[in-house]
Amino acid sequence: MKLGQKPATIAEINRETDFYKKQSPELSDLFDLYRSLFAVELSYLPKIKPKVKKPKEEKANKSIDEGDHLLDTKSIYVKSDLFRVVISDICAIIEEKSPEFKKVLDAFLSHADLNPKNKKETPPFIENLQAFKTEYFTKLAEAISLNAEVLFFIAYHAISPFVEKASFVFRDSFDYSRWERSICPICGRKPAMAMLSKENGLRILQCSLCRSWWSYPRLKCVVCGNDNDETLEYFYAREDEAHRVNVCNKCKKYIKTTDARELDRDINLEVEDLATFYLDVVAKERGYTSAGRITFATRIE
Repeated sequence: MKLGQKPATIAEINRETDFYKKQSPELSDLFDLYRSLFAVELSYLPKIKPKVKKPKEEKANKSIDEGDHLLDTKSIYVKSDLFRVVISDICAIIEEKSPEFKKVLDAFLSHADLNPKNKKETPPFIENLQAFKTEYFTKLAEAISLNAEVLFFIAYHAISPFVEKASFVFRDSFDYSRWERSICPICGRKPAMAMLSKENGLRILQCSLCRSWWSYPRLKCVVCGNDNDETLEYFYAREDEAHRVNVCNKCKKYIKTTDARELDRDINLEVEDLATFYLDVVAKERGYTSAGRITFATRIE
């Protein structure tokens, strides 16, 4: 089974954010922030050379059948100079939107872990980011007096285009129907958002890091795998049947879902995640926590 996913375009992002800015003008600043971030990430994709090889389908399917995701993020080639440009652009966006961060972000960009004396050495920041060592970032945030959530947010957006570009090599290399886990079959990260396909109502999850899609049973928790329908439910907010929150009363986690069958246009799940921020608020008020990331604080987990 192939899911036919195509990379997002800046025009697509702009169209969707413009649509939702009219629907929710109070979130205009949020949409503008993320539109700038998406533009940076998408603009650098053509320049990224991850140096990973597409596996043979037989080998890929064997890994999938064994429950192993295909891409080791530590194996991706991340060109240090290019990464520093990407993360500098992201910091510039944050500084523009929140000038109070300028001093600490400028200090961060000159930190030794991003700028080792030995130019041939992989910067420790990149090395730890590719391995997703949360403890390292917690300690670094404390050392540079930067809120840890802000550092995670910046780091995740900086590495995302490198992992996304590598994921393109793997997206058509296996039969998606063989994958039964809730983590991404390509990079192993958690899902950010779910969608019910316009064509057949198939539940599709989108990775919070590489943005790859994969299918997953509708009546199954994306965290603990609970499939007891008596402890699984969903709810709407604002009488909007196109957007829902699927919750598990066993592990108390949730994931947001857009039902594409209820909409008369093509959607972008990144923008859908932003546009449904109010659902994160409602879910939290009801005692649930996100299955993956939340809009303002993309956690490395």
